[in-house]
Amino acid sequence: MLVFYCGLQGWDFESLPALYLIGYFEVKAAGKAEDFSEWELRTLFGENFHVRHLDVLKRQKDSLVLVKGSAKSRLLNKAVLLSTTGQDRLGKPLKILSPDMREVFGSFGGKLSIQRSPTRWVEPSFTRGAAQFMRSLD
Repeated sequence: MLVFYCGLQGWDFESLPALYLIGYFEVKAAGKAEDFSEWELRTLFGENFHVRHLDVLKRQKDSLVLVKGSAKSRLLNKAVLLSTTGQDRLGKPLKILSPDMREVFGSFGGKLSIQRSPTRWVEPSFTRGAAQFMRSLD
């Protein structure tokens, strides 16, 4: 499962900026573009920008990672709060995984920052529960 989040704030109501869960892919296929046949690239990823534009695909094929969601993938109807505000090493505000979401996703190996973060991996002991949580959302 690949989970997506974004930054949101209130619109026509007061709500400070925060990070929210917005959807997920139930992964059907994933891998480096160079590992897929031309047929698989067209069939599985034919709508992907990088695959549609052959000049882009040619330049990026050896490093491009492609992920195809299954029919079970979904965009949530209602965003779910993911973050709270913490501090970086210099004391500046930073979006971190909220205590409630740490119970669902774990602590990402102690890397709680999720503001402009690289991919975070859910620890194995949390994957089943995190997937069930995501599937339970509206």
